[in-house]
Amino acid sequence: MAIYGEGTHDYAAVAEALAAKGVTAPMSGRTDWTEALLTAELAGINGELDAAYAEHGYGA
Repeated sequence: MAIYGEGTHDYAAVAEALAAKGVTAPMSGRTDWTEALLTAELAGINGELDAAYAEHGYGA
């Protein structure tokens, strides 16, 4: 979120900033961020949130 807060919104640029900061990806544990990895990580996180919502409802 800090990277987005700095005004960076392009996925390739966000991935580059994440890699430069050495951020560990939450799903894969990787630190070699690419645009494809960022897309996959966000899709995975959204999938988990959707599943939690389906199971537990609003505010899960």
